[in-house]
Amino acid sequence: MPDINVLFATYGAITSSPDSDDTSTAIFCAAAVKNLIEEALEEGGDRALIKIDNDTIGFDPAVGNTKHFAMAVEIDGKLQYAACEEGQELLVLADPDYSVQFAVYGALPHNGGESEAVDCTSIVQSMIDGQRSSNATDLYITVSNTALGGDPAPGHDKHFAMSIEIGDEVYNVACEEDQDVLIAGT
Repeated sequence: MPDINVLFATYGAITSSPDSDDTSTAIFCAAAVKNLIEEALEEGGDRALIKIDNDTIGFDPAVGNTKHFAMAVEIDGKLQYAACEEGQELLVLADPDYSVQFAVYGALPHNGGESEAVDCTSIVQSMIDGQRSSNATDLYITVSNTALGGDPAPGHDKHFAMSIEIGDEVYNVACEEDQDVLIAGT
C-alpha cells in the first residue's frame, strides 16, 4: 500500500439567499478522502476511481445546493491535485507509468513541397522522465524549437502532436509551437 497523505480536502457549496450575503458551507474531509483512496487502491492496484457525492463523503454540508470538491494529496511523496463537481468521479493514480507512444514536431507541406517534421518521441520522453525524477509538481512539455531539438521548418508555423500512455489510458495531444502542454499535475 502506498503512503497516502491528504494535505487538503474540502466538499461544499457557496450558498445564498435573498435576504443574506453569499456564504460558504463546506466541510474539511481529509480523513474520509484518505479512507476512500486507500479502499479504492486496494481494489484497483495503482489507480483509485472515486465518486464524489454525499454518500462517499458521508455528509451533505449544503442541502439542496450543488457541491464542489477539491483536494491536494501526496501519494508516495508525489503531489496530486484534483477538483470536481458533486456526482463526478476522480481518478487518483498511485504511480503511473508515462510512456510516449509517438511525438512529432514540424510544419505541414507548403508550396507543393513535403512536410518538414521530426520525430521527437525520445526527447519528449526524456523531458517527462527528468521532471518525474526531480519530483516536479507538474509534468509538462515545452513545445519550441529549442526544447525539441531544432527548427525542422525554418520560416514556417509549426505544430506538435503526441500520443502518451498514462497508466493504461492513452491520451492524444496537439498544439502550436511556443506553447506548454500540461501532462499531469502530480
